[in-house]
Amino acid sequence: MYNTEMQTVSNPNEVIKVATKNKIKFYEYQSFCNIQKIGSGNFGGVFRANRSNSQQCVALKLFNPGTNIKEIINEVTLIAF
Repeated sequence: MYNTEMQTVSNPNEVIKVATKNKIKFYEYQSFCNIQKIGSGNFGGVFRANRSNSQQCVALKLFNPGTNIKEIINEVTLIAF
């Protein structure tokens, strides 16, 4: 459920909707293997992983519960574009 007062997302399905609306690709956790924590920041942890169907190495960001959804979208947009 999206809480407009706090601007946080507590329902994983809502996160997918917000990501899709902002043209951010969503991948299931099962899409990755060899996950290793490599750092952390104000919003959560950063992990190194491989795509399960290839040897492609990617960085994953796990956001802390209650992180402001606008800040998540801003951070992802800055990194991706």
